[in-house]
Amino acid sequence: MVTHLRLIIAKMRHDRYGASSERGKRLLDQLELELEDLETGMAEDDPANGPGHSDPGH
Repeated sequence: MVTHLRLIIAKMRHDRYGASSERGKRLLDQLELELEDLETGMAEDDPANGPGHSDPGH
């Protein structure tokens, strides 16, 4: 799902300067927000991000 949204966003960025660019920009903004929500939800659901998890790289 996330990969699919990223592909759609990339295509829309490429096509954003067309006859309906204002509508396209609004849709692009909406898709980017949806992608952020999905990524946030995935990060929250990941048990590796839970309490007590230490990241040895940081």
